Amino acid sequence: MLAQTSRYNLWVRWIVGLGRHGALVVVVAAASSVAAAEEIAVEELIRQVEAAEKLYADCDVTVKMTYARSEDAPPPTVELPIVERKTGDIRCVFQNGMMHLEATVQLTCMGRDRDSSYVRTRLYDGVVTRLCEGAIVNIIDGPPADDHVFRPHTVLFQDMGYPVPLSIHMQGGAALLKSPGGKGFPADARRIECVCLGESKWESHPCVRIAIRHISTRSGKLWDEFVIWLATDRNYLPIHYVGYSYRWSSDLAYNEGSVVEFKELTPGVWFPMKTMATMYDHHTLKRDHKQVIKATRTYEVQQVSLTPNHPIEFFRDLEIPEQATVYHVDQDGEIVESYRVDKSGDRIPSPAPP
Repeated sequence: MLAQTSRYNLWVRWIVGLGRHGALVVVVAAASSVAAAEEIAVEELIRQVEAAEKLYADCDVTVKMTYARSEDAPPPTVELPIVERKTGDIRCVFQNGMMHLEATVQLTCMGRDRDSSYVRTRLYDGVVTRLCEGAIVNIIDGPPADDHVFRPHTVLFQDMGYPVPLSIHMQGGAALLKSPGGKGFPADARRIECVCLGESKWESHPCVRIAIRHISTRSGKLWDEFVIWLATDRNYLPIHYVGYSYRWSSDLAYNEGSVVEFKELTPGVWFPMKTMATMYDHHTLKRDHKQVIKATRTYEVQQVSLTPNHPIEFFRDLEIPEQATVYHVDQDGEIVESYRVDKSGDRIPSPAPP
């Protein structure tokens, strides 16, 4: 069990006027200079993270994911079914800007009398994304986004909601909206601010600590905050994070996670081989001001290579199941064609869902 974590080190800037306009101008100017310096520091840190992410631009990784609801979790307050246990065997391959993803996931849910599962395959050949899950196939113009994608810099916080590189999230909402995984970001309701909190350490590793903050555009209130320790001796990989949701608690984390094992794949290039995260029950946080573990999630790498060498067919050729329904989707998310594939392989027009 992870120890209780309290909210700390939130930067608050006080500007004290001395009763004279001239003195106040000097104070404001000084504060502006500090803000400008902080902005430069964040921009430089984003460049460092982007450079580190490129070390894993070509990567073939197989990983085991396990999500388990705690026996001590309070009874659910939402309508059943809810996930009690989820395990996944995931292979994610990036090569020369292409992607091959395979995910086999088993689910045990409260409110269901039997387990369920699904198999997802998502391919991207640099131009078109092809997705198959069960009897549904999508052919999508443009690059992919998928919540099963394994990225070394984001595996700790897969539940942040946007399957994009960390450097994109650090740049804010405008960058998110330009990324395939961030197109659903509600820019009219919130904005993202990244703040550098300075140097720190986590379990003897030198780190730079940052905060990614989601702020209401209407009220200016801070909604969610993710404090992340970037290990400077491990390619700026997040080694620890703490997530806060101020709807539930002003000082207690609602989730947190750490890398518990690294491996040096080549001299100076490290990989997170095992991560563990803990989620706390929202309602207990708010009602009792107490952290009660709701669930845990682990990722354990089974195999990894930074030198994949697959033919183009590996990223393009998707086997379409018999009787599957195929939807061709353009870059705006609109269905432009739909059909079924019969036993002989012929296409039979099929109406798209409303």
